[in-house]
Amino acid sequence: MRFLFFDTALDHLTAGLAHGEQVIAEHSEHCPRGHADRLVPLLRDLMDASGIGFGALEGIGCTRGPGTFTGIRSGIAAARAMGLAADLPAVGVPTLDALARTAITGPTAEAPVTAAIDARRGELYLRHFRPDGTPVGPPLRSATETAGSLCPEGTRLLVGSGAAILRDVLGRGIPRTDISSPSPRALAVTLSQALRGRRGHGYTSGPKPLYLRPADATPPADWRQPPEVA
Repeated sequence: MRFLFFDTALDHLTAGLAHGEQVIAEHSEHCPRGHADRLVPLLRDLMDASGIGFGALEGIGCTRGPGTFTGIRSGIAAARAMGLAADLPAVGVPTLDALARTAITGPTAEAPVTAAIDARRGELYLRHFRPDGTPVGPPLRSATETAGSLCPEGTRLLVGSGAAILRDVLGRGIPRTDISSPSPRALAVTLSQALRGRRGHGYTSGPKPLYLRPADATPPADWRQPPEVA
């Protein structure tokens, strides 16, 4: 199954083309802001360079959070728009799942993995995984000082921008990686699995964002929805 994939949830912008779990073309760049402006031109350049037309695609995939609100919204909106326009299945996977897969370089890891994203404000986003990448429980949001109590016994590898913070909380020498965003290969693997069985299906509903924290901006107490104009 040939599909476009991209990750806009964190401070990198990663995009690529894949055939099944094999990456055909890829690009990753540091992008703390402006994902919406960079994403579509980047996808166009990747497709032009690969010689693959949009009509040859069979699906669209993206990360759906947790991460930055604007980054998540940019990726979700793009996946939905392209899927709807081309009548292609569009799917999303949690950012933490793709991060964990980045740390699992073979079919399985040697031990359980915890993916951790620094959510700022003294909080972490976490998810725990078995050595084969199967998640153990849902994605979590935790205060930094209590995050260690959520790590299952036997955790042996930490990955993500919050890995160093979590290791300090745990107070023991658990190995960590310096990976802060999902690799193209990990995105291709996780999204290929999400798209499996959707070959030949059209657009039904796009990926839904995974927010683990409420938005910062809220309407004022006296705000009212403006009346509709006939």
